[in-house]
Amino acid sequence: MDWLERVAKLRRWTNNDVRAPHKPLLLLYALGSYQRDADGELRYSAVEEELKRLLEEYGPSHATTPAYPFHHLVSDGVWEVRTDQGLGSPGSGVRVLRSSGATGRLAPELRTALRKDPALLGRLARVLLDFHFPPSLHADLCEAV
Repeated sequence: MDWLERVAKLRRWTNNDVRAPHKPLLLLYALGSYQRDADGELRYSAVEEELKRLLEEYGPSHATTPAYPFHHLVSDGVWEVRTDQGLGSPGSGVRVLRSSGATGRLAPELRTALRKDPALLGRLARVLLDFHFPPSLHADLCEAV
């Protein structure tokens, strides 16, 4: 599995040639979280405000919700969501993510790859930054996540 290629090719929402960085932002945030606690999960209700702040600061000019990438990043094969009922996202609605106890974290295969090759985390972050954000934001984004 080429994780660098997979991360470079994250599917992103596009409208009139404007691309939203929802998924890359969440993945950068998840990599930062993994660096602090490799076994930890991100409970949606606990990280919602911080993710919202990141989207407001580094995301599209229109209002958006962190529920979208929390649910949809699963389809890229780098993220998993669990609820109080088990594996699988309950949907992209804010209320359902909160009420179901939704948690997300890096996909098991990606966590295994990161354990085997700790330098992979930095390379993934570099790909995310280079492919999805202007260089002027890189240092601030690294600090924020």
